[in-house]
Amino acid sequence: MRRIDIRKLRQVGVRAMLVLSIVLSLGCAASDQRDRALQDTLDAYQALIRWGDFGAAMLFVHPDHKPEQREAELIMERFAQIQVNGYAVKSRSPGADENTYLQTAEISFANRHNMVVRTMHDPQVWHWEQDRERWMLVSGLPDITRR
Repeated sequence: MRRIDIRKLRQVGVRAMLVLSIVLSLGCAASDQRDRALQDTLDAYQALIRWGDFGAAMLFVHPDHKPEQREAELIMERFAQIQVNGYAVKSRSPGADENTYLQTAEISFANRHNMVVRTMHDPQVWHWEQDRERWMLVSGLPDITRR
């Protein structure tokens, strides 16, 4: 029967705990970094929409979900006709996986030509792009033509 050296076992246990704590802290750091990036992204996007800078807000849209050039021009022409009056986050929740985040914002705006005020709900789907190391909007810019 082989004898177990308690000191070696303790050393292995301490090393294992040290490695585990490092791995967990790196995982938490990465998670904290992603959470911070999400909050920064949502805040920046909200500010751009609130101030009516839809061209800059388009930079948050994932390239695979951007409209074609002519459609994008029409969308920007529509946005030029409105003045955003308010942007309020109504709900936030994690998506189906850790790389997806859902947010719904209530956006109120006035048509510059007839001063009619409308309010719409903008369901947003954000996705973490690992290769870009940033959150990107996959649901597109708000559809102000929707009733």
